[in-house]
Amino acid sequence: MPNWCCNQMVVYGSPTETKDFREKILSALKKAEKTSQWSLYTIYEEFGYERQKILEDDTLNYIRGTIEDVSNVHYDEKYGSYIHISYESAWSPMLDGFDYLLSHHYNTLKQVTLCEECGNCVYINTDKTGYFFEEKYCLYVEDIDTYYIASDEELVEIFNSFIKNEEEKCHSYAECVRYLQNHDDMLDGNCASLEQYSPD
Repeated sequence: MPNWCCNQMVVYGSPTETKDFREKILSALKKAEKTSQWSLYTIYEEFGYERQKILEDDTLNYIRGTIEDVSNVHYDEKYGSYIHISYESAWSPMLDGFDYLLSHHYNTLKQVTLCEECGNCVYINTDKTGYFFEEKYCLYVEDIDTYYIASDEELVEIFNSFIKNEEEKCHSYAECVRYLQNHDDMLDGNCASLEQYSPD
């Protein structure tokens, strides 16, 4: 039984190609429902790939998981047309697999993805501009909340709200990490973890 990685992906490019990719995703979902296959697998069938290619080609990476949601096509002045896709994949995101499909079958389509699989400490945000996904840190405080944080300033503000001793207040991500190390991963009496999203 794998740990499931939760992924939020935005695919953007020309209107024609964005629409075509969305239609293939929806068709793959219907096929997966009929055949009880993983919908992340049936996407490749939509592009004409044979079973052996899908399962054995290292360039596609490990394919296992399901598409949870596909948005309508939206338009953005900066990035053109785009769709939002939510999917779960086994253990890690399927970044290489989607990059492979987009680069081999379309001229304009690209993707950015926000991924989280806390069991393996996988926290990835490939959106380096922060345009679609601004998350930079994830702060979990047991029995209170999970905070998705976009900046160092926001992190310090939220983190310090749990610290009663003014002399221990933090001023940076590194100091927040050090605080948790020195306090046995406890924040205001609650177990806590702080993760930084990597770009890949």
